[in-house]
Amino acid sequence: MFHLAELASYNICSRCAGRIFAYHGHGLTNVERGRYLQFAIGCELGNPDFSFCDEDKCKLCHGIFKKFDDIYSLVMKKVGDAQFSTFLVGSVFPEDTMMMEEEMQRKFGSSGESIKKEFNREFGKFFSMKTGTEYRQDDPDLSILVNAEYLFVEIKLRSIYVYGKYRKFRRDMPQTRWIHRPDGDTVESIIGSVMIRHSGGTNYYLHGSGREDVDVRMLGNGREFVLELENPARREFDLDQVAREVNEYHRGIEIFDLSFSDKDTVSRIKLENHKKVYDALIVSDGLIDEERIRKACAELNGKNIYQRTPLRVAQRRSDLIRTRRIDSIDLVGVSGNEAEIIISADAGTYIKELVSGDDGRTKPSLSEMYGAPLNVKELDVIKICRGED
Repeated sequence: MFHLAELASYNICSRCAGRIFAYHGHGLTNVERGRYLQFAIGCELGNPDFSFCDEDKCKLCHGIFKKFDDIYSLVMKKVGDAQFSTFLVGSVFPEDTMMMEEEMQRKFGSSGESIKKEFNREFGKFFSMKTGTEYRQDDPDLSILVNAEYLFVEIKLRSIYVYGKYRKFRRDMPQTRWIHRPDGDTVESIIGSVMIRHSGGTNYYLHGSGREDVDVRMLGNGREFVLELENPARREFDLDQVAREVNEYHRGIEIFDLSFSDKDTVSRIKLENHKKVYDALIVSDGLIDEERIRKACAELNGKNIYQRTPLRVAQRRSDLIRTRRIDSIDLVGVSGNEAEIIISADAGTYIKELVSGDDGRTKPSLSEMYGAPLNVKELDVIKICRGED
């Protein structure tokens, strides 16, 4: 059985004393609980003048609750002109503070709350009042972390996500930036460089619904993407203007259907598997026989093919055998040693290997059905079968 008078030996303030019993006395603040405790301890000690120490001299909180103005200034200096309407507060306290508090909680019944919880709540109220913004636990625009020992703050601005679709008209452009090719044009860098100017962000990442090869054009109804912008200073900007700037830049891509989105959309577009339609220009060493190639195309209509991971990507992909359905291959025309075909196939089909056979790693292949080696000279994605398009 403890005696309240034992609290007098801890050299703490009334707030920290009251917090030990935070779940007693509904509707009271911890400071008010501390004042009631102060009176009770004075009576128990027979000393009506007893009082807890001032917060500045408190061995537990060290006056952190009197430093809200200073902390607020530190936060706003880092925030600058960044836009936010919601925020979250977190805090870090010294280990000895947490151990001292745990000892008192255990000794006096563990019916209190932690100093971190009270600080986060009370500074959150203060910050909300000063800024007119809302405290939010989930996905806040601004996250604040306060180091109470060193009076240091860190902030993080929630990324914003812009959904859209792109067409790519060049045969020398990858979708995303490469570490070993940082200066070349990519779909990601062309879109991101414009959006980062409008958002004031610090970095950007393109999340695509699949990707085409560097030398493959993306035409038709376009490929879905989400552009993630880190630490944006502006959470809203003119997406129509962004599209105009990208499209008038004449660097080989076009974007459309832009809208502000969220990170759940990233997961959605990456998980979706849509059939695709391709326009392929294929080439042979000799003249292509029109009837033979037409028959070879027909042989693969509605068939399943089996594709072992292609040699050209074997270094970065797992060595697996994948089953893919070829809905149709239609011959458009033949000219000398070249032919144009339209292919409709499952998502993830390696079209170049469907044509060439990849030294037997794709079976059956168009080359196998035709009876002579064939290769893709040019390839375009002309439709992604999303249903709504």
